[in-house]
Amino acid sequence: SSWLFDQLSANSKVTASVPRISFALATDATMHTLIAGGIGITPILAMGHELKTRSEDYHLHYCTPSEAETPFLKEVRSVFGPRVTFHHDGGDPATGLDVQALLADPVTGQHIYVCGPAGLVESARLHSSHWPEEAFHSELFAVEPATDELPNEAFDVFLSRQKMTLSVPPERSILEVVRDAGVAVETSCEDGLCSCCWTRLLGGEADHRDHVLSSAEKLANESIMICVSRAADGETLILDL
Repeated sequence: SSWLFDQLSANSKVTASVPRISFALATDATMHTLIAGGIGITPILAMGHELKTRSEDYHLHYCTPSEAETPFLKEVRSVFGPRVTFHHDGGDPATGLDVQALLADPVTGQHIYVCGPAGLVESARLHSSHWPEEAFHSELFAVEPATDELPNEAFDVFLSRQKMTLSVPPERSILEVVRDAGVAVETSCEDGLCSCCWTRLLGGEADHRDHVLSSAEKLANESIMICVSRAADGETLILDL
């Protein structure tokens, strides 16, 4: 939003694509538990509009500092009605929603959807670790800087369509190197959150660092988010580019 405000003006031309949805309602759920923190209500509110037309059960837990600091309060009440519980914590998340208690008991057919600050999303992920992995869905707007990662190593990538080998130095991403080589790749967040740079992986083992692929998808090693992920030690990645 800030970039649009700062960079675009009347008659500016931009390249756009159809929306990519990596945070969507499950089609096989019988109960949807929605958890939103602050402006994280944005995609959750869209889910609420859809759920009103479906037959499954659902409930929203909405976490904000106070009623006055609750984005889209009127619309949330209109869409969810009695199916929303507000959790006002006065700015201290520890006094708000008890995520551990909410997710203590897995229920067959129930799916969890979380969007908001990284702390809320990670708390929900931690306390739902005993749930089926496919029942947990989340979306982040930003990621916390990693503090425990080992130093990056240089590696090579081979672009199969271009018949081109590129070297990726420790301080640069695959995306940056590929883009500098003149290869067009669709991107958006460049933080491993949105899946826009999803690329088919044809060979080599990746060090997956994104927040999009499931554990099973990372283990399958058939795709990679080239904005953040890298090659495993000693590997050369073969990309469908």
